[in-house]
Amino acid sequence: MPVPTHLTAFWNAFVKCIGSVDDTRFYEAFFFGDSPDLANELAALVLRGVKRATAGAVWSYEAEGKRLPVPGDLSIVTSWLGEPLCVIETQAVDVLPFAEVSAEFAAAEGEGDGSLTFWQAAHRQYFTRECARAGRQFAEDMLVACERFTVVYRPSADAAMPPIRCACLVDTQGSKLLLVRVRQNEHWYLPGGKLEPDESAQSALQREVAEELGIALAPESIRYLYSVVGPAYGQTGDVELICFAAQWAGEPRAHGEISEVQWLDYRDEDRLAPAVKLLCRQHLLGECAPAHVGSGNQA
Repeated sequence: MPVPTHLTAFWNAFVKCIGSVDDTRFYEAFFFGDSPDLANELAALVLRGVKRATAGAVWSYEAEGKRLPVPGDLSIVTSWLGEPLCVIETQAVDVLPFAEVSAEFAAAEGEGDGSLTFWQAAHRQYFTRECARAGRQFAEDMLVACERFTVVYRPSADAAMPPIRCACLVDTQGSKLLLVRVRQNEHWYLPGGKLEPDESAQSALQREVAEELGIALAPESIRYLYSVVGPAYGQTGDVELICFAAQWAGEPRAHGEISEVQWLDYRDEDRLAPAVKLLCRQHLLGECAPAHVGSGNQA
């Protein structure tokens, strides 16, 4: 497949950057997902180095008359509107039934909390939509091409700092949100904290909440909600809030560096840290409020 004309300048910049590339290695230019929000969200994960894999229905390749990618293929990832963002190189492709995709591959996809449970739910919904558009029906034994890739070119890679990744507990009572504050800080933020190297978001959540609030989350009740990227509070750069709902035993009390724990009205934006303010606007205010948050906090 030839490089699309409108992406030739981007491709040539990539070729110039790395020296020499056989144009026959170009596979495709594409965006992820099937909506503007999903396409741009997943592209952002790739640019941050979180998403290193993707999965596609084998029948969809066949329907388009397109071969499956193979190691060494080069593709341009774009935004929903077609803006070129980076070049990826295919590292490996495995074909297997949807139901047999592993937790390790789900983690490499980097979506949501990185768990197999999230991967299955999100991709089951996506493939069901894709099948419906083609007059097909999704099945658990549907073959999927599980592709691993690496980013080999990104024009602004050196200028971008990856966000600080934090696992956070989101729990509401009516219009009030469980928040914490450190004594010297003016604004309030969500219980939780930064992921340690090689630590899962769920493990970080359990550890941080135990340290900050002195409560134990029931592991089977922990449920991923959404992720929000916003300005980091008290430092430069951004923070990614990986948000969960959960049940627990005990009464939340301030421990360690936390000086106060309160249920505060999330409509009072002046009291909230920047990323928490953004979260409330996107997910808790008005029609965006999720019905499953605040469903009870006792295990």
